Amino acid sequence: GKFLGNGVFNNPAAIVTDANGDFLVSDADSPPGGEGAVITVDRATGFQTVLTDASAAGSLFHDIFGIAIFSQAADTTPPVITLIGGDETLECAVDTYTELGATADDDVDGSFAAVIGGDVPDPNTPGLYIVSYDASDSAGNVADTVFRNVLVEDTTPPAITLNGDATVTLECNVDAYAELGATATDLCDPAVAVTIGGAAVDTATVGTYIVTYDATDSEGNAATQVSRTVEVVDTTPPTISASVFPDVLWPPNHKLEPVTCTVVATDTCDANPTVSLLSITSDESDNGVGVGDGNTSNDMQAADGVLSSDDRDFLLRAERQGKGDGRVYTITYIVNDASGNSVTGTCIVEVPKNANSHTCDNVDCDLNN
Repeated sequence: GKFLGNGVFNNPAAIVTDANGDFLVSDADSPPGGEGAVITVDRATGFQTVLTDASAAGSLFHDIFGIAIFSQAADTTPPVITLIGGDETLECAVDTYTELGATADDDVDGSFAAVIGGDVPDPNTPGLYIVSYDASDSAGNVADTVFRNVLVEDTTPPAITLNGDATVTLECNVDAYAELGATATDLCDPAVAVTIGGAAVDTATVGTYIVTYDATDSEGNAATQVSRTVEVVDTTPPTISASVFPDVLWPPNHKLEPVTCTVVATDTCDANPTVSLLSITSDESDNGVGVGDGNTSNDMQAADGVLSSDDRDFLLRAERQGKGDGRVYTITYIVNDASGNSVTGTCIVEVPKNANSHTCDNVDCDLNN
């Protein structure tokens, strides 16, 4: 220590500083107060003005030595802050943030916790959070601020869930398609919109339609595309309406008579179903032996001489077996739609056994002849 007072101090070398920075007087020539007197030093100013007697604490030294003032070098070194841990990267709504803090180390004050400030990381909200750490020692020295970067990022894409079934089957021109949409959920974005794309479903046209669903969250993460398959099918057969004129041939004079079949076909899904002649038959043979039907053949002919799949006009012979119950000609048509559904219809022409066995639908026929 150094004597700065107005008295006489014989042995300044007797002043010794201990580990705590206090001055310990231990020489036999020390000021009054005796061996072991302790002088407390104000570290903030670096000076001491009060001499405390070890045996009479608090008394001031005012004899011929005056007030003993000793100097000590001022504490001007700031603490040094060290982070516990380092920067962190968190997955939004998956990871949690634990504040590890920081330690301040000071040459005089030792180690103590730094003061935490700056941003408060929110692990449920993406963004960069900067946490600050500050410290100052008892001498008022301020440490350099240390920072921790906490990045909360969202790299997880949304998940899409279909509303309704993944496969829908509709009957063509019968069922309607209702778009039920889809829902997107995201760990970090509470409102993710779903975009509907793909094919537009046409319930009037048979086919397979793929409807797609996509979603992207606010951080640009794209969900795995989800799709719905819509099958528009036609399982309903066409309808057929067949009529013939005349539907009765009389008298049974063995002559070929012109007959016309009118066929009307409709379909719920196919605007132009195909009508084809399937067969033309008689329940009696052309020329039976000993049955009284005359000696003729080729009783069923096309009106133009060539029987084709779309014939509607025919020549039918007006005869029947005399010993039979009358002849019936059956003209059968088949209607096919584009989906392969079919239906058959018939035109029936009779040659009755006698005039009383059938009511004539043909105004030109005369069953009494």
